[in-house]
Amino acid sequence: ANAMQKDIQDCLDSQGSIKADYFIRKPISLNEVQGMVAAISQKIVAQMKGKVLVVDDDGFNLKLICELLDKHYLQHIEATNGEQAVIKFKENHEEIFLVIMDMEMPVMNGLDATKSIKAFLKEKNLQDVPIIGLTAHAGEGYRNQGIEAGMMKVMSKPINLNEFAKMIHHFSEY
Repeated sequence: ANAMQKDIQDCLDSQGSIKADYFIRKPISLNEVQGMVAAISQKIVAQMKGKVLVVDDDGFNLKLICELLDKHYLQHIEATNGEQAVIKFKENHEEIFLVIMDMEMPVMNGLDATKSIKAFLKEKNLQDVPIIGLTAHAGEGYRNQGIEAGMMKVMSKPINLNEFAKMIHHFSEY
């Protein structure tokens, strides 16, 4: 009984939660093994890719985007305004492979933050990092402002989950 209790304790973290990504029921089929290997491989590749900087002043949108990234096993760094985004980008630029930036925020908007990040990359002679703008405005003029500021793409809010997933998949292979 003590050996079994130790095995159980080894599977729990310090808060008593189970430390497992997957559970296997025996007997296991070849298809189940292949599915688990594929999922684990996807998770490892995503984590090796780097992190996504997510910038939005709206807590709901920030949480939604981060949850979508979690589903794709992508790690992320969060900021709630453009000024924080620039600071966090400069501190973590070696890890960040994608930025998702709200265009309208307090302190510093997404357009100015994008220009600052692009200037930093150019100044340091670093590889470009794609920035995806998010806007509540559907007008073409607003999209053009994002592109002119250096954003690679501008998406409208509310976020279309299928379009967002395709975009994440595209840039995680970029």
